[in-house]
Amino acid sequence: MQWYYIATDMTTNVAAGETTATLSITNAQPAQDGNQYFLVVNNAFGAVTSSIVTLSVVQGPPVIDVDITPPFQQVPAGVQVTYLVVVSGTQPFHYQWYLNSTTLIPGATNSSYTVAAPAGSNSYSVTITNSIGMANSATAALIDVTNPAPVVTFSGNGARRRRACTGKRRARLGRVCWLRDHTRRSSSASSDFCRPSVRAGRRRRCWYNG
Repeated sequence: MQWYYIATDMTTNVAAGETTATLSITNAQPAQDGNQYFLVVNNAFGAVTSSIVTLSVVQGPPVIDVDITPPFQQVPAGVQVTYLVVVSGTQPFHYQWYLNSTTLIPGATNSSYTVAAPAGSNSYSVTITNSIGMANSATAALIDVTNPAPVVTFSGNGARRRRACTGKRRARLGRVCWLRDHTRRSSSASSDFCRPSVRAGRRRRCWYNG
């Protein structure tokens, strides 16, 4: 008599030392789950093979070893995002992904889920079940980010006014006066421009955008 087993990679192996009518497996390991065992009995007149039995190693309900990451993400709408969980326990596992915790996503039944980011704010999670129990993943928030092009605005109506640019007047108006070399003359932000006179003793001329 000799016991054999067919491993999950479909190779046939001798069960070492198992040469009686009874097969006893002690301290079964997860790697042995799914092995198929059979007995071959022979004598001087020939051999006969038993039917095959499959070993199921019960490990327990699903345990999430690697949860969904990142828990929060901001991307432009349409960008593809993939979520993944890694689970241990008794197989087979059954996966179901959800949108905003309650809406079942049709066809999303694998350990990973890829989505083109929709507009607005949404969340994704997955429930894993097996013959013993279930486990719920964390919830990952996915937020659409819209980055509009920068907009430059100017104060006032845009009319150019020519005024004398003296120290007292600048202080009273609280405007910025720029020299031709773009040196800032006061701390207040403005788009006004000041042109120095080419003659000594003459006041500078300024244009204020306001």
